[in-house]
Amino acid sequence: MQEINIDLVANILGIVPFKESNGEYYAKCPFCGDSRGKFSYTVIKKNKYHCWKCGNSGNQFKLYSELKNLDLNLEDSREFKKCVNLIHQELNGKTQPFKYETSFISNSVKQSNRACDEKLNIAYKALLSQLQLNKYHKDNLLKRGLSEQHIAEIGFKTIQGNGNLLTKQLLLKKIDLNGVPGFFKENNSWKLKYSKGYLCPVYRDHMIIGFQIRVDEPKNGCKYLWLSSAGKENGCSSGGRFTYLKGKKNITLITEGILKATICYELLDKQFSVIGVPGVDVLNDFKENGISLIKNDFVFECYDMDKKPHSDYNKKTLEKIQSAQHKLHNILEKSNIKYTSLVWDFSNGIWKGNYKGLDDYLSEKNNIQTVIDYINNYTKNVSNNK
Repeated sequence: MQEINIDLVANILGIVPFKESNGEYYAKCPFCGDSRGKFSYTVIKKNKYHCWKCGNSGNQFKLYSELKNLDLNLEDSREFKKCVNLIHQELNGKTQPFKYETSFISNSVKQSNRACDEKLNIAYKALLSQLQLNKYHKDNLLKRGLSEQHIAEIGFKTIQGNGNLLTKQLLLKKIDLNGVPGFFKENNSWKLKYSKGYLCPVYRDHMIIGFQIRVDEPKNGCKYLWLSSAGKENGCSSGGRFTYLKGKKNITLITEGILKATICYELLDKQFSVIGVPGVDVLNDFKENGISLIKNDFVFECYDMDKKPHSDYNKKTLEKIQSAQHKLHNILEKSNIKYTSLVWDFSNGIWKGNYKGLDDYLSEKNNIQTVIDYINNYTKNVSNNK
């Protein structure tokens, strides 16, 4: 009988690797859409997959179950058997289930369902209360244009040192850690899984619902990792969630990246709401939960300027970014939301190459009022032409 390994499951699901190295296969992440090689899986010994971008991880059966939207508890032998049967049917084109064999039982660990946002907010604000921001990280944020007041209000904090001590302090405060991404159990004790860096809060209005970590030592070129405990006992994935910061006007800016969105929101004096999606084509959470937040707003899509041709652009890369940009536009159009694409450092159809992100452009103080005036005048003209 054919062994069900993760390579076979990946083939069933249409996951096509673009690179292989020492038995590890790299592909576009089917969960968050990242295509830079942050998602990989290996057959040798492990039969495991992991995405360094969104934190989703597990074995071949979890991969199949989640991407097929099966509501299965793989710890339950009957439900696990159902998952195995479904995979076998797809592999062999049969309609009858095969005889279940215990050799197929996975060694997957028990995962927790992510807690509600209210519970996450309580746990994460308690975590921040135990942390400080070191000078290195503070200087990094100041260089990005933020003031000390901005930094304090948002809640950027350094995370390093003794994670076990942090967890004990939260437990002493009677904080429930079950279902909170980043926390997991080991030998029946709660632990904290993280990478060293500074925490960038993910907001859903005034609640903190997650963190990205701006890591001190990027892994495989990835500067931002989620605070996540996917693949750990009683742990859970953070998911690719967007941040939403409410502004004073019915105008919303949508950009890529949690930190980038936060900087834009603060530098534009909180006049406009800002949404930061985790990646240019990581839009599932936004599609499900973001439309209701902006349905009465005028939207400016503010993806980085590599969405436009520039002096040394790669056609294939440009097409890929523009495809993601159009994906967002289509979601807005189908929701009857009026929008336009905001550009900067741009002339004669070409990006000049000086300021890639809107946050980069706003870091020059002289540009802040220019952007505010443009957005206000544009929306005023749209309103007058109704």
